[in-house]
Amino acid sequence: VVSSMCAKGSSSELVGQLERFGCCRRCIARFSTGVDYDAYAKMKTESSDLPLATQTRSRGCQFSARELDNNDEDGEGNPKKRMRTDDDAPGSEFQICIACLGLLQEDNVETHIEQIQSAVMASDYEFQSISLSVAAPQALLVMQHSLLIAISMECRAAVSNDMPSVKDVYKEMISQQLETRLNTQHSTQSQFEIEINLSHPESEDVVKRLCHGKRTVTLSLLKGALYEITPQEFRRFCPYPPTAYTKACCIAEIRCLHSSVFVAGRYCKYSRCISQTPWILDGVRKGKTSVQELICQRIQERWRADDVKFSSSGREDIDVRMLGQGRPFVVELINPHRSFVAMTDFAKLQRKINSDSSDIAVRDLQLVGRDSTKRLKEGEETKQKTYCTLVKVERLLSPTDCDLLNSVKDLVLQQKTPIRVMHRRSLACRQRVIHQMSASLIDSHHIRLSLVTQAGTYVKEFVHGDMGRTVPCVRSLLDSPAEVVALDVKSVETDWPPFLLSDT
Repeated sequence: VVSSMCAKGSSSELVGQLERFGCCRRCIARFSTGVDYDAYAKMKTESSDLPLATQTRSRGCQFSARELDNNDEDGEGNPKKRMRTDDDAPGSEFQICIACLGLLQEDNVETHIEQIQSAVMASDYEFQSISLSVAAPQALLVMQHSLLIAISMECRAAVSNDMPSVKDVYKEMISQQLETRLNTQHSTQSQFEIEINLSHPESEDVVKRLCHGKRTVTLSLLKGALYEITPQEFRRFCPYPPTAYTKACCIAEIRCLHSSVFVAGRYCKYSRCISQTPWILDGVRKGKTSVQELICQRIQERWRADDVKFSSSGREDIDVRMLGQGRPFVVELINPHRSFVAMTDFAKLQRKINSDSSDIAVRDLQLVGRDSTKRLKEGEETKQKTYCTLVKVERLLSPTDCDLLNSVKDLVLQQKTPIRVMHRRSLACRQRVIHQMSASLIDSHHIRLSLVTQAGTYVKEFVHGDMGRTVPCVRSLLDSPAEVVALDVKSVETDWPPFLLSDT
């Protein structure tokens, strides 16, 4: 393949020089011909299509492949390392490519593919496609810099302008092989990602020395150091061309991750004894369960997710019921191992959640996209909510009091942060609107009050006034102390997530 590339216009002088330096065929193609990923994948770096030369640094001399055939020992009587050919027995000693540190050499590629395939199969994920994320050793940048200096000094030919990186070629080769072995497709848009962290401990020292021994070396820091250093200064850290290492790059870690999946729906809460989320006060749990736990446990089990995050359009107090069509919520499933769930499975899951407890019920369960979840929080402050509350008033009531409350329309409130939530909300004065009130007399001290309010209104504080922190309030309108006996949320006016016909 390299021969055909040379015939198509790449410099035979450059190819010969890279061979003598000790580059594998794929790296020779990178430097001389540029981007052609299909060719890299088909190329066998240990075949004998072209002679592969090695080098020795003991005398600062370079030898061709033909010369090495007649001289199998270096100046000190030690056997020379060389590129492996197909005739070599497995496990025999061979030279590591100085450009890719062995990453693109056939034996190493095959070993890595087998390791990745085994890790993916063991992870037990469901996926339709895969994407690869590769973290390559920083020393590859140093090797390339060294080779470019050597080429500029010893060869008149120019390096390809579109030379791909070792990481890109490696990633393309691995992904093509995994497509076949895992019977899938590689896609940059895939929700299933395989993270491959490559390591080359032998070369870490030269990287640290180039960056003046800094504890943390970033890629930008290394690039800056190479940009500023002169060839003469660079030679103090690394010769050019670089000396071959004895070990190839290895895989330090393989991680499989699936993008978050989002399940939305609505819940009703019929109990005045469970909180929306786990209630922990001073490290002590209050209550046996919560709405979040009753919903999320079954959903997390279904998707085999590592963790979950629960969000809702507002929240009700522990002693407040959520009735009507329910409150919108969304569950983010973090790193789910299962990704295929049919709509019939949603119906079964919904029935299971509802049968687990009489305290809550869910409806409209469905998959949603990450972007659409923004609508959940938009409704928190902009939509209207309807409440029904039983109010106890200290003085004797009459029908005239109900007429007074029923006449109020679009009442503007000034609400300071309630005393009961100051531990978790910033101190501020918020303007809220009571759009409509409907009062009915129950007895001489109790009224049933229906309210249509702006989202974010503190209804309990609107009734009792919160020691003057909410004005006006029912207490001030009736000129008598008042308190909430019971409170229900009747509706949260939002059309997200979409209503499902099966739940209407």
